[in-house]
Amino acid sequence: MAPIHPDPRSLIQFITWYASRSSGGISKIRLIKFLYLADVHSFRLRRQKVTPYNWSFYHYGPWTLEAQLDIEQCVTEGVIQPQQFAPGGDTEEITLYRASGPDPNIYQRLTAGFEFALKADIDRWSRAPLNLFLNYVYFETPPMGDARKGELLRFDAETFQEEPARVQETPKRYSSRGAREAFQRLLISKKGAADQVAVPRDAIVDDAYVAALEALDAQDRLSGQLGGIVEADPDSFT
Repeated sequence: MAPIHPDPRSLIQFITWYASRSSGGISKIRLIKFLYLADVHSFRLRRQKVTPYNWSFYHYGPWTLEAQLDIEQCVTEGVIQPQQFAPGGDTEEITLYRASGPDPNIYQRLTAGFEFALKADIDRWSRAPLNLFLNYVYFETPPMGDARKGELLRFDAETFQEEPARVQETPKRYSSRGAREAFQRLLISKKGAADQVAVPRDAIVDDAYVAALEALDAQDRLSGQLGGIVEADPDSFT
């Protein structure tokens, strides 16, 4: 079967363009997760990823440096446009990525099923609370099923064959002192703390994790008429 990788920057442009139409824009944390979900849907349908990225479990879920660099390149080329806002109060300046113009045509080598699934995810999750979105990525996508922090995520037939059982599992609730202390440090010192805090995989749903996600969600959203998805520190919260 021939590779189906389009230029990943075209996929970034499309996701940003569609999110701009459905919710006003998108933050980097959500954009990276949608790129990961694009690979998940593609592998479900054709047993091939749609990007060349090697995903790893990093902080708040799947991440790859290549995707972040491609997003920055899209900004440099003017394919997507970042806009900064200062909501006021104690809220830090936030960034919203947007794309305008006609539909970026990325469908020549992709299927209608893939397009439908990706658009459905953007419709569902671009406005949803961030904690719900990240929990969906954690618990309902096969590569994250047995992943541990720092590991590459597996895209293979065996991983996806186990998908139904993983989706139906009820996540256990842990109370890890180490995770609690780690997240408290993260909340106290937002910038740079993520690079030094190790979050145990078995503690991702303890109370400290929930508190951290609530704080991130407050920073991820822009209040007011724009109603967009935003980001306080796109390089720290991935």
